[in-house]
This record gives sequence, C-alpha cells and structure tokens, in this order.
Amino acid sequence: MPSRHGPFEAPPWRATHGVAGVTNIDLSEADYTAYVLLLTIANPSARNFIEDCYVYFDLDVVTLGWGTQAAAQTLALAVARKIDATNYRILGNTRNGEETQAISGTIASAERGVGLHVGPIYRVEDCQIWVRLSTEVAVAGDVALPYIVYYRGPRPTITEVALP
Repeated sequence: MPSRHGPFEAPPWRATHGVAGVTNIDLSEADYTAYVLLLTIANPSARNFIEDCYVYFDLDVVTLGWGTQAAAQTLALAVARKIDATNYRILGNTRNGEETQAISGTIASAERGVGLHVGPIYRVEDCQIWVRLSTEVAVAGDVALPYIVYYRGPRPTITEVALP
C-alpha cells in the first residue's frame, strides 16, 4: 500500500522512538555564562537520516534539579549544528529566536520542563544542545537534567555531560 505521505517522510506505520537519560551542569567548576555543551545527538547511520527529533528536559527533578539548585540565575538552551562539518553554529528557529526563553530556578521550581525541536539530523551529522546561564554560581552544587529524546529514524548516539 503506498504511503499518503511525501517520499521523504516516514510511512504512517513507523513509530516514533524515545531515549531517556540524565545530563549534568557542574555549577562549581564551569563558566556557563557563554554557551557550553550539554548534550550531543549524533546520527550514526551513513545511509539514513533522522527525520525528526525533539528533546525535553525536566528542570525540577527532586534535590538536584535546576529549580532546587538555582535561585536568581537563569538558564537558556539552544540547538547547535555542524553545518560546514567543522564548526558548530546556533540556529535561529522559525518559531522563536535562537534559544529558549530564559528560565530562572524560582520559576523552574514550580514543576517546570522545557522542550526543543531539533528537526532532522542528516546522515553522519550531529547536533548539540548548549546551555547558557545568566551568571556564574559560586556554590558547590550540581544540577541534574533528566531528558528524553524523541526521534523518527535510526537510533541516535547520545552523549551526556557527566559530572567530574
């Protein structure tokens, strides 16, 4: 039976998959007032592309979440792609600006999460999720950010930032 979708879209019987994990922000060590790597999503396939990708973060996980560890600081996330195969660039989103709305720890403590639409990831391409904080936090604390990556296509290789 032919698909009613276009030639580059998934057929209707192909399910969307998800991969969950936890990535981290080390508040005591790193300078996050510039963009810093939070998560890498790589397409390991040389033949197929990831047709669509979304990433969701839980900002208020108990004890180690952004809402628990940060107060007045804000967090913003952005998608970066290696378009020229050498340098990562933050892309403007057609629906919003280049990054998510800045979310303070106070707001995140009200059971908050944030989502990013990454879009397609081409063959053997990767993209990264970057984080930027409004100020450096001078506390010995770490932030755990549980995430889930939903995708259609080959299973991506996901690399998290681990705490030292």
